[in-house]
Amino acid sequence: MKLTEYLRGLDRTALVRLFELRPDILVEPAPRHWDGLAKALTTRTSLDQALQHLDQDALTLTQALQVLGPGATPTALATTLDSPQPLVNAALSRLTERALSWPIPPHLTEQTPTPKNHPPTSPAAANLPAANRTAANHLTLSLPAANHPPASHPIASHPAASRAAVNHLAANPAAANLPAADRAAANPAANHTTEPHTTDPHLANPPRLATWWPTPLGLGAPAADLLAQYSLPEIRALAARHKLPAKGTRAVLTQQLATLLGDRPHLTRLLNSLPAEATELLTTLRDSSRHLDLADEDLAPATAPLLDLGILLRRGKSTAEIPREVGLALLYHRRHRLTGPPQVATSPATPELAENQAAVAAAEAVRSATTLLENAEADPIPALLSGGIGTRELRRLARSLACPPEQAALWLDLAHAAGLLGHHHAGHHVDSYAPTAAYDTWRTQPAAQRWTTLARTWLTLQEAPTHRLTPDGRPIPPTVPNPGPAQAQRQAVLATYATLPPTRRATPAAVLQAVAWHAPLLVASDHNAALTQAAITEAHLLGILAEDQLTPPGAALLHTTQLPTRPASTDPDPADAAAPAPTAAAPAAGAATGTPSPPPQPEASTPPPTSTPEPAVAPDAPAVPQDPEAALLAAVTALLPATSETARLQSDLTAVVTGDPAQHLVRLLDTVADLESSSAARVWRFSPASVRRALDTGATAEDLLAALAAVAPDGVPQPLAYLVHDVSRRHGSIRVVDAGCVLHTADEIQALEILNSRPLARLALRQVAPAVLVSPRPRPETLALLRRAGFTPVGEDFTGNEVPEDQTPRRGRAQPAPWRPEDHVTTPAALAAVLADSTCADEPLDPDTQLRVQAPDLPAADRGWLAAAARDGGAVEIVYRSPAGAPAPRVVSDLALESGIMLAWCHRHETEAHFLLDRVTRARPIAGPVPAGGRPQ
Repeated sequence: MKLTEYLRGLDRTALVRLFELRPDILVEPAPRHWDGLAKALTTRTSLDQALQHLDQDALTLTQALQVLGPGATPTALATTLDSPQPLVNAALSRLTERALSWPIPPHLTEQTPTPKNHPPTSPAAANLPAANRTAANHLTLSLPAANHPPASHPIASHPAASRAAVNHLAANPAAANLPAADRAAANPAANHTTEPHTTDPHLANPPRLATWWPTPLGLGAPAADLLAQYSLPEIRALAARHKLPAKGTRAVLTQQLATLLGDRPHLTRLLNSLPAEATELLTTLRDSSRHLDLADEDLAPATAPLLDLGILLRRGKSTAEIPREVGLALLYHRRHRLTGPPQVATSPATPELAENQAAVAAAEAVRSATTLLENAEADPIPALLSGGIGTRELRRLARSLACPPEQAALWLDLAHAAGLLGHHHAGHHVDSYAPTAAYDTWRTQPAAQRWTTLARTWLTLQEAPTHRLTPDGRPIPPTVPNPGPAQAQRQAVLATYATLPPTRRATPAAVLQAVAWHAPLLVASDHNAALTQAAITEAHLLGILAEDQLTPPGAALLHTTQLPTRPASTDPDPADAAAPAPTAAAPAAGAATGTPSPPPQPEASTPPPTSTPEPAVAPDAPAVPQDPEAALLAAVTALLPATSETARLQSDLTAVVTGDPAQHLVRLLDTVADLESSSAARVWRFSPASVRRALDTGATAEDLLAALAAVAPDGVPQPLAYLVHDVSRRHGSIRVVDAGCVLHTADEIQALEILNSRPLARLALRQVAPAVLVSPRPRPETLALLRRAGFTPVGEDFTGNEVPEDQTPRRGRAQPAPWRPEDHVTTPAALAAVLADSTCADEPLDPDTQLRVQAPDLPAADRGWLAAAARDGGAVEIVYRSPAGAPAPRVVSDLALESGIMLAWCHRHETEAHFLLDRVTRARPIAGPVPAGGRPQ
């Protein structure tokens, strides 16, 4: 049965569940017809993402399905894997509800066409059931001279009733002419033949899945594939050694040998007849590697009998391996038994201690991000020419935040991804990063809302900020995209912590072990394991985790975002254990599920949106309020300190603010004082230079003292008032005029002091009057040098009016968000409703619609050329922007558009490549002949 027919038979609930577990299907333009849905579900990109959702048992089952092929049934899977049937049924249900496997109705199983080169059924067996006719055909092919087949014959692997029917037919040829009823009476054993059970259906799966498992269950290639390298005389000689008829075509002999090599009793007799050295070699190959180097002369005596009997088959001229059928019969693949989810090792926890640590971490996260953006507002962060922030600048930021560089990278990435930090352009190049306009709104929000913005941004971040390395170890600067499996890994980690009761904790090692079962493909390499460990570290820095358990804000955040969670119990449910395997008549739509998580993406790819099943609730967990958003804000507000609107001004010329200072308070104190320390309480120190800086903005001494008194409940101390008045009295005694520029002072002595000051030699001052100096430097540079030398000048315009310093905050421009699949999705219920009402054939996806949605920034004319190439299969020249921002021309052909990715043949590299549509900046037709190096036919 084709996948399309299976999908048509699903009810709406099962369809919705399928779309929740395969969310990449929801990306617009989503398929609107059954054929299109089947095609979308079996594309390589979609299957790759679906496999990332599977746990260890489900992945093992996909390999077992590939090994068994069309004969796979739930019972056969349990036998092959030597695993309990309830575990097999549960894992099979997880595959079925993702459309990675589906049952075949019994009537379609019986009507399977006769394979090529299979002999026709004899008239004597015409009225036998399907299974018995298959056995009879095997007998017709290879029955020895004796009337009864030996126990080692391939027919021995058939059901007892089938063997009985065939044996009776072989022993009594005259029975072939009897009516069916008389034959049944003459052979009572045949009366026990049963038709296939609907509770144990045959199973199908997408053929393309075979490309993921070149050695399923650690087994070698099928014998038929290995025998294809043999000549016909060699195959006949091998068949003769197994006492099979040497006559027949290559296909018939190959099928007979493959069947016989998989017959366990026959293989046991062969193994018992082997010399000791051959048996020892076979044991070594079984436990270590399937391949053997035939060039090793020391192994020749042990290898010869294995090759003669086909237990080892040649692969090429220099190697040999154990064929798949032999490996199945030897049972060494059973080390892949299904285990069920592991029990997470836990220890007692103290929720109060976790809440206290979460409060400290969350407050520090808000303080660090806020301080970083405030510093960038005053002094934009220099950027590399290729984009991102260099190592030297990152270390400087880390010193200012009093944290390691890895943590500084975390706050940089979060601020940039949240749209709070953007590019500040000067000329034609990006030279710095500064806060964006969104920062002004974010900074005025309470600390709880600011933390929520940072935490939600972290959940959707495609990078691991504290581990910014490529798989080959190359560092990636902060704010530069580095897509990978980090988002899926942090979701898997949080889903594991969500299963723990509030009074239990789990070490990172125990959690990583659980993640390795629930999402093994996410931790399959050292790089991915490091990313998973980084997810745990970052969650602790944000206060989502504390004391190795999920904190109340973390649990509320998990609930509002509906990340995938797992049932709290890791033991198999007795109810699930008794549940039958999915059948064709009733697909398992609500069976036990694994842990879906978005997949790691190929280089320069965009991850799909995350599936959102209903989150499970851990035992003894408190009831979740009806409004998840209100619950989240309440949980965070309870931990974070309230926003401080006042400061305590002290006689030692310092100002102390405890908690989270309001934005207007920070700006006032940053203007009139210098930040001295920043931790749980911020400390500013007043100095003549800082007061002068405030007076430079155009404020008077009375304005400053009034503003300070408004935020100081205890008033302004007398030393601070004296300092402000003293600096104000001296402020403006020097006047700088634009005209190269001109300096006029209050008296001649001060003019002579400035003229003879060595730090001011760059101004090239010249005295034109007793108290007047002239400099060729512009006014801003002259003012800056005078202030650096310790003088207190002010600027004047040409009319003699004082020019205050510009205090307008510098703002960067937020980088346009790239095309993200989750921003262009339909809902599972809406798509299921469309498909349920669809009765017509599938319509091809319109490339114009796909490009309009997935590449909105591409000019309309360029979209037209690209769409035409996708429809016609022609070639087109594109300009593709690399991760570093450098444009590169490419000639591509054979385009296919999938979820924001363009798969095409690249004529420059002569290979199939993936291109992100949001990085394609231009497209135009080819002028002249297509360059050489096209896709091979």
